[in-house]
Amino acid sequence: MSKQAFGTVRVLAIVGGTHWKTAIFLDTKRGTYLLPIKAEVRRREQVQAGMVFEISILIEAEEEME
Repeated sequence: MSKQAFGTVRVLAIVGGTHWKTAIFLDTKRGTYLLPIKAEVRRREQVQAGMVFEISILIEAEEEME
């Protein structure tokens, strides 16, 4: 897992037929990670607050160290 600044982890997120590179953010109060979903993705996939839907998250591999 490739952690970045502020506890973020780079990922590829997939909702329906839409995929994008982003980062998930560590929420220390809840002990979990948060995934922001772009407004464009929410519109395209018709995702609204309170809905239950499937998301796939692929964690980017760390770059090889030389």
